[in-house]
Amino acid sequence: MESCFGARFGAADVVLGAWFALTCFACTSSSYGPLFGDSPGVAGSSATTGGSGGGSPVDASTGNADVSSVDTGATGGRGSDAGGGSDSGGSTGIDAAPGTDAASTSDVGPGKSDGGGGDGRVGPTCGEESQDCCPNARCNAPFTICKSGKCTACGGWGNECCPDFGCRDMGCCSNGVCVANGGNCEMNPSSNLCNNGACRNCGTEGATCCGSQFRTCGQGLACVSSKTADSCVKCGASGQTCCGLSTNKNCNGDLVCNHAGQCQQCGVAGGPCCPNGEPCGNALVCDANKTCQPCGTSTELCCQKGGKSVCNDGFLCASDNHCVRCGGAGDVCCDARTCTTGACVRGGDVETCRDGCGDRGKPCCKVADCLGGQCDGCVFGLDCDLTMGVCAGP
Repeated sequence: MESCFGARFGAADVVLGAWFALTCFACTSSSYGPLFGDSPGVAGSSATTGGSGGGSPVDASTGNADVSSVDTGATGGRGSDAGGGSDSGGSTGIDAAPGTDAASTSDVGPGKSDGGGGDGRVGPTCGEESQDCCPNARCNAPFTICKSGKCTACGGWGNECCPDFGCRDMGCCSNGVCVANGGNCEMNPSSNLCNNGACRNCGTEGATCCGSQFRTCGQGLACVSSKTADSCVKCGASGQTCCGLSTNKNCNGDLVCNHAGQCQQCGVAGGPCCPNGEPCGNALVCDANKTCQPCGTSTELCCQKGGKSVCNDGFLCASDNHCVRCGGAGDVCCDARTCTTGACVRGGDVETCRDGCGDRGKPCCKVADCLGGQCDGCVFGLDCDLTMGVCAGP
């Protein structure tokens, strides 16, 4: 029994010694990172990691699944032995940063797909420099202008200012030309220098406009005249003054400069006509002043449909391009000589709907004489039988 107890005690010593050796090894291993290697490593290490300098295990579900599928034996350190690199719980080593997707941090070029990102994003197809202009001759990239259907660079030193009076490299717009940062906005006074996009004595909000030939302001401002002097005011937003020179008025986004010189949504009743596509919305027509007006009913303008002037049912487009009520008793006849009440009878130079006369078997209507004697008080195709005083025909 003593020998048995001694054997058991000797076995326990072996186990305890092995545990102590492993504990000491863990205390002196990679908590400070590898002394020699090709990776700086990360403080801390997993006992199941085969590499010499890897970090703590990271579950692939918290990172990029594509990256975590790569062999993690050499991730974050010099490498791993043949049997290392993972434990039974899953992959180990350093995965991608949690929630990081390579596609989300990369810029997608104009007109290009992200390809590997897989989210279907496509860069802008219009409005960027060298691209086609967007609808309403709009360019979205800073310091670009729409010319001949293309967005081209503007605002360079010594060149014309951009439509919003912007200039590149913190220059200033004066006389319609961009002055370099530090240069003279005006020769008189010579102290009126350009300082980081703003002239010293002119061009800022509330100040007088710059220039002698072309009155301009700083970027995003418009020059507005008054009885005494002009001044620079905010521009471009809905209800604000239109930006730019009088020859090239512009507004922010899809807004359009109306005939009163203010920015407004186009295509709506009372708003400016849209320069591209359908000029106005439903039941609206673009008038001579390029303003959308209601159309189709009594006293309103005639609508345009397929290149023809038309009105709503029960109305006829008259010679003055306005809609008049038609088809009722005493009204003018509708298209194709139709009436909702009575018969369409010509008298003088107009055809009107007459009730109780003019139709087959009905008395002839009393009408004004017509040129050529074609008015006989009956509908088209019938003649007035003078002996009977009724409308008859073949």
